Amino acid sequence: MNTATNPMTTKPGLIKALVRKDLELNAAPLALYLVVGLISLWLLTFDSKGPFYAGSVLLLSMVIVASAHLVINTVTTERDDQTLTFIMSLPITFIQYTHAKICANLLGFMTFWLIMWAGVMGVIFSQAEIPNGLAVYATILLLEMLAVFVLLLGVGLISESQTWTIVVMSLTNIGLSLFMYWLSSVAAIKSHMDAADPVWNATAWTIIAAELAFILLALGLTYYGQSRKRDFL
Repeated sequence: MNTATNPMTTKPGLIKALVRKDLELNAAPLALYLVVGLISLWLLTFDSKGPFYAGSVLLLSMVIVASAHLVINTVTTERDDQTLTFIMSLPITFIQYTHAKICANLLGFMTFWLIMWAGVMGVIFSQAEIPNGLAVYATILLLEMLAVFVLLLGVGLISESQTWTIVVMSLTNIGLSLFMYWLSSVAAIKSHMDAADPVWNATAWTIIAAELAFILLALGLTYYGQSRKRDFL
């Protein structure tokens, strides 16, 4: 089916409507994940290893589940349900469709992600038993999960395949454990995790810069891949 629509004929309101549609359809699940995420933050305030460990696992799980839910529900499911066919019959190009999907997903996930990051920082700096030095480790870890979300979104949009998205999702979930182990073994990070104040040294900023660069690269490649499309089956 040809989708070589003249961009000038696309109403800006149509793109906004697609963004609004995705946000409204996923508002309730995201709210649920947020509530569970807030519970996980509450567990982190307990001066006991059991609740703290449970809260940590629950927090990471909610970030993973929220990212997977958004990508699958807003992108790959549309291909399986034939919703994509209807959307592409509208006066919209692949790039405009991609822009709408990226905006909706980033708005939804970033809102959730920022609340979780702010909550983690609040817990770290408000609890005397938690060393403030953990703020650096937590920030880098959550940024890695944001980078994974952008990667999954790009894979979902370009491949339009739920199978490939789930494969990449599974691999990145395994990679998360490896990343956590690697990060906690980096001397410049590990040596300051128990510090009274966060130490934003050159190593920390280099890792953060690499994560941000990866996010921008993944977004750029997603737009490039979508710009190469001329039709879809």
